[in-house]
Amino acid sequence: MVEVRAIEHIVDSGSIAESGIALGAVIETELKTGKAVRVSLKGMKGLSSSYFNPILARIKRIFGLDIIGSRLVFIFDSKAQQTVFDRSLAAVEVNVL
Repeated sequence: MVEVRAIEHIVDSGSIAESGIALGAVIETELKTGKAVRVSLKGMKGLSSSYFNPILARIKRIFGLDIIGSRLVFIFDSKAQQTVFDRSLAAVEVNVL
């Protein structure tokens, strides 16, 4: 399993959504090699659905959401992060974006 640290993929000059898009691209690249991916959100503060939605939409489009929890694992820094992630996941599952 490869670990991807979200804090290393922040787009300083962009919006939080652009950082999510950048992280999604890294996750996609690693998953396409056949590796399992653990995404560490340690040190990330104030994440919103605008961050998680592009990541999850990309995963859904390319791999399907069933890989979350098996080949793709997110490690949350707080319960608040996980709550926002769970809401985004529910929205992406039903295409409410």
